[in-house]
Amino acid sequence: MLYLAAIPYAYDIGIAVIGDRDFTPMLQNVRRLGKRIAIASIKNSCAPEFADPRDEARVKDFDIIWLDELLHKLELKYERHQRNCESPIHKGNRLVWTTFRPRKGQKFFCDECRREFQRQKIEAQREFVSSQAEPASEIQPAESHLFETQLTGKIKFTVPTKGYGFIVGADGKNYFFHITDLLGLDFDNLQEGLQVDFEVKKQPSEGKAGAVQNVRGHSE
Repeated sequence: MLYLAAIPYAYDIGIAVIGDRDFTPMLQNVRRLGKRIAIASIKNSCAPEFADPRDEARVKDFDIIWLDELLHKLELKYERHQRNCESPIHKGNRLVWTTFRPRKGQKFFCDECRREFQRQKIEAQREFVSSQAEPASEIQPAESHLFETQLTGKIKFTVPTKGYGFIVGADGKNYFFHITDLLGLDFDNLQEGLQVDFEVKKQPSEGKAGAVQNVRGHSE
């Protein structure tokens, strides 16, 4: 909106469907560039500064447009549909009912398999700590806050019978991953040294490995 406001004749009135007051500087600058602003929002999700008819922040040229009566038409609802569970541990008919819609390249696992995967993930972490010769401090999951940092690394090794493995990040630190953390990759085909991209869920700390999600093939 701000970029186009600087282009002559791109638009005259900008309608911002927002509720967060962090947009205030952007709206003020758009108006300084000679454009008029209308704000559309939802009453319980709108900053008081936007809803205030006095408009002391000078962010709009019209009364706010409330969308509450249209919510039943605007709300995104995923209808129940049938999808094949792609879990290698699934039992019975793979065709299950769900409202989940996986992203492109993401495999679909039914609720029952997800619960079983979670149980296996916790068990795998514990068993690996007690059974491997490597120091436990290297692979214990860190208990830090979520960061979701994007990193690149290489597969260090996997434990096929348990469905988990470790990645050495470009930062030289170790990260734990489970089969459910893979995105567009086949766990059985993972090889040591394979370069991957991933998101950090938990940062390594005090000699403990971190944890990752959305592990996918490295993109140049």
